[in-house]
Amino acid sequence: MSYHIYTRVKNIWRKFSNPSYRYAFVLSNISTTVAAQIETMRNDRGWTQAQLAEAAGMRQSRISVLEDPSNTSVNIKTLTRIAKACDVALMVQFVPFSRVARWSAESSITGFSVPSFSEDGIGSSQVNIFLDVTTKGSRSISLIEAKATSQPVKQYIAKTPGEQIYVH
Repeated sequence: MSYHIYTRVKNIWRKFSNPSYRYAFVLSNISTTVAAQIETMRNDRGWTQAQLAEAAGMRQSRISVLEDPSNTSVNIKTLTRIAKACDVALMVQFVPFSRVARWSAESSITGFSVPSFSEDGIGSSQVNIFLDVTTKGSRSISLIEAKATSQPVKQYIAKTPGEQIYVH
């Protein structure tokens, strides 16, 4: 983590000591992130609001509301319709505040782009390696499966013999 991001995380974390601030921060973050992601995905696909609305089975005015960062009335069913129209997955999960602080400090507008399933390319453009730690002598890592790309492969050290690691 860069010093700049570390400083931002620490600043956010300090403010999180106030429960009211934490709650307001999360609510604001949800509405602005959802709005930005919907608009970015739509723009990445070259769609108008009307085209996304048609693909999602909604009215254009609803897309306009969803792309408004001040809108806080978003429900999961609506988001699943947007996800299906854009051919992406929707994940909703509870996380610790430390993860929210780090994500917020590291996020940028480029982080809002989400490729469709056909553009995801997990088998072709990313490094996919399955590693198995063997027990021969000291801890060592043996390669089980690899799909080569031009991307560098990181080195990993297992904590226990027999540990399996999936790296992408």
